[in-house]
Amino acid sequence: MDTSVLRNYALAFYEEVAAERQVPAILADLDTLVQALAQAPQSMRLAEHPGLAVEDKVRVLLAPLGESPSLLLQRFVTLLLERHRFADLPELARLLRSLQQEQEGRQPVRAETAAPLSEEQVARLEKALQQLLGRPVHVEQEVVPDLIAGLRLHVNNEVLDESLAGRLERMREYLSGAETDESGPELAGVSPVGSSEI
Repeated sequence: MDTSVLRNYALAFYEEVAAERQVPAILADLDTLVQALAQAPQSMRLAEHPGLAVEDKVRVLLAPLGESPSLLLQRFVTLLLERHRFADLPELARLLRSLQQEQEGRQPVRAETAAPLSEEQVARLEKALQQLLGRPVHVEQEVVPDLIAGLRLHVNNEVLDESLAGRLERMREYLSGAETDESGPELAGVSPVGSSEI
């Protein structure tokens, strides 16, 4: 789904939750739910099962939250199921958390890394980004093993890719271009092979 559409879903739900003063509680429930879904991938298949009524799906999917999940969350999950958007719940939860950070005056930054960052590393990263952006920053971690090493930062609509996978991809693109152009683009500070310059 287009990110702008997902953000509209998240914004509408956030405004409803904020009006009921339930933002912290709902976000905590969403975190619990997303973690439970990550541990039980079959739940996503259940969400699309044509033989189950939506109310039965809601009951089963929200079971990790106990016997009395929030009515607001029940309605939201029902909406996602009816529109076949339940698979977007993890991303919606992340967007809702970002909206909370924005309301608190902190810039949300998503940091993708190949392995989890320690609390000390997150604190150093937030301090560096705060100095760079000129405002308080909140870093949300996401582990992406395919990055191999390094990190990729998402700030609003900008992406800073300093992962090893990103560097390898840029090298692949450079080498691919060099195959069609024998001279190839010169790298800054590197003289072409055979140059008389030292």
